Amino acid sequence: KWNEFHVGDSTATFVKVIWGNSVEADLRIGRTGFSPSSSGQGVSGRYTYVRVGGTNDVYTVVAFLDGQFNRTYTDWLDKTYTRLKPDSIKRIDFRYPADSGFVIEKKGKIWTVGAEVIDSVTVRSYLSDLAFKNLTTIVDTPRAGAPQAVITFEGKSGMIARLEGWPAAGPWMLKSSYQPDTYFSSDG
Repeated sequence: KWNEFHVGDSTATFVKVIWGNSVEADLRIGRTGFSPSSSGQGVSGRYTYVRVGGTNDVYTVVAFLDGQFNRTYTDWLDKTYTRLKPDSIKRIDFRYPADSGFVIEKKGKIWTVGAEVIDSVTVRSYLSDLAFKNLTTIVDTPRAGAPQAVITFEGKSGMIARLEGWPAAGPWMLKSSYQPDTYFSSDG
């Protein structure tokens, strides 16, 4: 009944755990389902059929495993873009093409651009949006050349994070100091 349980050679999700040159585990992840409760009302648990390597036996594992393994390549990649602690930011340097840009600084509880006081609520909202930011679209081939936009966040001890961006007709390509070798695409 391997095909009925989706643990056959053409129906299973194959999972191999390899350490060095050794195969530590060889699994066939199959169909998932729910177990009825003993009282007859509702569901008591979920299960997945599993076959180990080339053995004949099929086991029931109390968990949904298919969703843990049956994913695309990019689902496995770290999508961290920023992790900022807004209260630790004291200075934000915005650099744009043709030497344009500006710097905002926190002096006490007040944010300023040069001698001008700016809305602290807007700055806090901006920093809150970037406090825990993931981006989902990873770009395989980065654009050549220097970034067109750079935002540097600084604290008392120096740089906390650096964000870089390359504009395009559609989505921008972005990179952050949290993952300096990963490029993202974003239209936001």
